[in-house]
Amino acid sequence: MKRRSFEKLKFDHLGIDEMSFKKGHKYITVLSNSRFRCVLEVEEDRNKKSCKKTLNKSFTIEKNKMSIQ
Repeated sequence: MKRRSFEKLKFDHLGIDEMSFKKGHKYITVLSNSRFRCVLEVEEDRNKKSCKKTLNKSFTIEKNKMSIQ
């Protein structure tokens, strides 16, 4: 994910979802771009705090310099 270029992505089709993995009900929050079929950010847990953290990591000042529609 660190090598991904955000310059070509348009943030017009975002999705946020929770996924479980492994046994024992461990969850992650996933922010994705459904138009380009790629994962933008992943955060542990599936609560409000992890959702906010995922969005804040994705929309920093540096990344907002690109065209967000």
